[in-house]
Amino acid sequence: MLYGIALDISSGARQAEDILIRTFAKAGSPDRALDHPASACIALIRLLIESAHELLGPTQASNIKLKIFEKTPLMHKMLCERVNLNDYCQANNMTRMEAGKKMREELLYIRNCISHN
Repeated sequence: MLYGIALDISSGARQAEDILIRTFAKAGSPDRALDHPASACIALIRLLIESAHELLGPTQASNIKLKIFEKTPLMHKMLCERVNLNDYCQANNMTRMEAGKKMREELLYIRNCISHN
């Protein structure tokens, strides 16, 4: 799944592989604990996008759009566009509690999509 996302982000297989290698190198570092299995998938996607931003540079990385997040606008903003939760709440006139509920719904949707693929 991560390789597929890397292919969506990159311009080709070699670049996707470089993104994936950097992602797993980060995931294996002691300061990046992926202890909670329920959120490990999202954490790995976040690391993959972070790696893509580093490897692709700001111009190419600013255009990251992933099919998996088409129906999850909050997760897309936070993971792909790297908007923080407070800024999202302010821009969308919602409380952190409302955003938390929306985030849980979107995470459930993503997990369901991933588990069916």
